[in-house]
Amino acid sequence: MGIHSARHLLTAAFALATEAAWFVQTGVAGPVTPAPERPATLNEQYVRSDVAVLAKWTAADVPGDGSQGNTSYQVVQVSRGAAIGIEKGSTIRTRPYRPRIAGQLALILGTRSRGGTIEWGLPREVNSEFFNYIVRAPARDAEPGERLLYYLPYLEHPNPAIAADCFLELSEFSINQFAAHAADLPRDALRKAIVNPDLNPARRSLFGLMLGLCGDSTDSGLLIDQIAEPAQELRIGLEGVIAGYVMLTGETGLEDIERLKLHNKEADGSEVYSALMAVRYLRNSGLSEISPERLQKALGTLIERPEFTDTVIFDLIRWKDWSIQARLMKLYGDGEYNVRSIKRAIIQYMIASTRDVPAVSEGKPPVHAAEGIRNLDELRRRDPQLVDQVERFFSRK
Repeated sequence: MGIHSARHLLTAAFALATEAAWFVQTGVAGPVTPAPERPATLNEQYVRSDVAVLAKWTAADVPGDGSQGNTSYQVVQVSRGAAIGIEKGSTIRTRPYRPRIAGQLALILGTRSRGGTIEWGLPREVNSEFFNYIVRAPARDAEPGERLLYYLPYLEHPNPAIAADCFLELSEFSINQFAAHAADLPRDALRKAIVNPDLNPARRSLFGLMLGLCGDSTDSGLLIDQIAEPAQELRIGLEGVIAGYVMLTGETGLEDIERLKLHNKEADGSEVYSALMAVRYLRNSGLSEISPERLQKALGTLIERPEFTDTVIFDLIRWKDWSIQARLMKLYGDGEYNVRSIKRAIIQYMIASTRDVPAVSEGKPPVHAAEGIRNLDELRRRDPQLVDQVERFFSRK
C-alpha cells in the first residue's frame, strides 16, 4: 500500500475512532481532533424542561385525513414544574399516535411557550427503575464525586437505554475524577464488558482506562489478550485498552506494545495508530510511571514509517524533543519520504529547535539549537522554495 492510500485509510480510521471512542479530557490530553458534541443526557433533558410528568397510556386516535393522530395519557405523578398547574389525574395529549397497551408508563417532558401553553415532547417509555434513574440523579452542579458514584452502578445496565445514557454521563468526568475514586470503580463489571463481543465499541476506550485505574495483574492479562488479538476489522476504542494495559504493567507493558504494534511492520495501520494515541495520551496525562523520555522514544520508531512520520514529528515538536535531528535529515526527500507534508514537518521541526533557547542566554546557543541552525541551512540549500514557504508561515505565528 502506498503512503497516500495508507494516509487515507488512517484518516478514515481515526475519524471513526474520534467520533465513537472516548479519551478522557484532562486539559493536556485527549483526542488530537476535538470529539463531536455529544447529545444531551436524559437527566440534562429532564432538568431543562419546565414540566415533567410520569403518565400512563390511556387511549389513542389513529392517524387519518392527513392527521398524525394523537395519544392520551393520564398523569400519575408530577415530578417537575408542579406550579405550572398540571395535576395528578389530569389528561394530556401528545402527537403522534402511539399504539400502546393501557397502563403503559411514560416520562413526558414539556416546555412552556411564550403564550403559556405546554408543548409536550415525545413520551419515553419507562418502568419505575428507569424513571427513578433519571429524576433522582444528583444536581448537575453537585460535587463530581457524588455524581460519579451515582452513575457507576448503572454501567452496562441490562436496559440498553440506561447503559447508553450512563456512558454519556460518565464520559463527562475527567481522568483525575475517576482516579480519585479508583477503589469505587466497578472492576468486575468492567472486566465483563471488555470481553463482551457485543460491547458497543464506543465504550471500549473508557472502560479500558477505568480498568487500568482499578485493576491488577489479572486484568492486565485480560487486556493484553484483547490487544494481541489479530485485527479482523477496524477496532474502535483500542487506544484506551492499550493505555490501561500500560498503566497496569509499566515498562514491561510498554515493551509489549512496541513489539505487538509500534515496532511490528505487519501490524494493521489503524492498530498502530491506536497504540500511538495511547502512548501520546500517557505521555501528556502523566497516568503512567514511565518517564516522558521513554514514552517519546517508544514513538520514535514510527519516524521510519512514512504514514506516521509527520504525525510523530509534530508530537516531538510539542514535547521539545530534539534528539532525532540526524535521523530526519537522512529521511528528507528519500524515497517514500519524498512527500511534501513530511518535508514540511521536518523543516518545521528544525525551525522549532532553533527557537527553543533560554529567554536570557549568554554565549553559544544550546547544542540542539546550533544543530538545528546547521540542518536548516542545509535544507535551505537543497529545497530553498519550500523552506522559504515554511519560514514565512512561522513568521506569521
